[in-house]
Amino acid sequence: MERLRILKIIKSVDKEKDTIIENIPQEYIDVYCFIHEQYMILGEKIVDDSLFKFVFRKYYMIRISAQVSEPFFTVLADFTLTDSDKFEEKVREILHKLKLRKDKSGEFKMEYSYGSKLLHTVNNKYPIYDSQVRKALGLKEPYGTTPEEKIESFFSVYNEIKQSYEYIIKNNSLEMIIEELKEKRDISKLRDNPVKVLDFIFWAKGRI
Repeated sequence: MERLRILKIIKSVDKEKDTIIENIPQEYIDVYCFIHEQYMILGEKIVDDSLFKFVFRKYYMIRISAQVSEPFFTVLADFTLTDSDKFEEKVREILHKLKLRKDKSGEFKMEYSYGSKLLHTVNNKYPIYDSQVRKALGLKEPYGTTPEEKIESFFSVYNEIKQSYEYIIKNNSLEMIIEELKEKRDISKLRDNPVKVLDFIFWAKGRI
């Protein structure tokens, strides 16, 4: 993690905090909490719960049909990720299993964003990767010509997000915006989920 870069981003967030909070509707927080609660309740039964799958796809902008997205929920239902697991091996497992869409050459795409949303659902200490967060943190899009190069490039970007969040949480660097967010939105259900609070903030910043 480039410390100077993250310090500049923290300063930028503080400057734009009012606009960022406006970009975080209460309903987005509520639907996220619903998804998390239902995942914990349903467990492996999520594969048979049409409401959960519908809400998840809409909320996380899984822009593929219900039928094509079925492998995603099959992987989500069976996947586990604990602190004792080898993280990179687990990510490789996800990315190789999520064969959902093909690119122009006929090869299956690397589902970086979908994969990170699956990771976060299973274990919310891991952040979500998407274009808004990447933009807000000033990171490049993963790139590679072979599957392994693509995965390694994703690790590089994802670890930057993860380390940036860890730095902010450890140093309480965004205390100002988080306290104001608590005043204007009900984030009480996220009190044990600081990574998701930061995800909301950087997702909203990336939309500015």
